[in-house]
Amino acid sequence: MPGYSASKAALDAFLVCIREQLSKTQTKVYHLSPGPVQTEIHDAMMGEERGRAFGMPIGQFVDETWAGLSRGEVDVFVGQVGGSSREQFKELVEKRDEAVARLTAMMRQFGL
Repeated sequence: MPGYSASKAALDAFLVCIREQLSKTQTKVYHLSPGPVQTEIHDAMMGEERGRAFGMPIGQFVDETWAGLSRGEVDVFVGQVGGSSREQFKELVEKRDEAVARLTAMMRQFGL
C-alpha cells in the first residue's frame, strides 16, 4: 500500500505542476482519477473471486470517464476515490488547487 499510495500522490503532484507550466499554452492536461475498478490487479492480494468483485465494473468506469470528458472536465473523478465520495474528493482538490495558485503567484513574483 505505501508504494501504491506514494506513486498515486507523485503522479497527482506531477500533473498539477505540468498543468501549471503549460497553462499559457494551448495544451490541456487531463487528470483521470478512478476509484477501484474491477480488474485482475486485485487478484493476488484478495484472490480471484473477491479481487474481481472489488470496485466498480470496467464498463461503468469507461462510461463515467467518457461522460466527464464529454462535459469538458479536465479533472475526472470516477467512483469513490480513497474511500471518499466524488464530492468529498473534489473539495480536497479545490483546496489543493487554491494552495498551488498561491504558491505559483509567489514564485512568479520572484521571476521563477
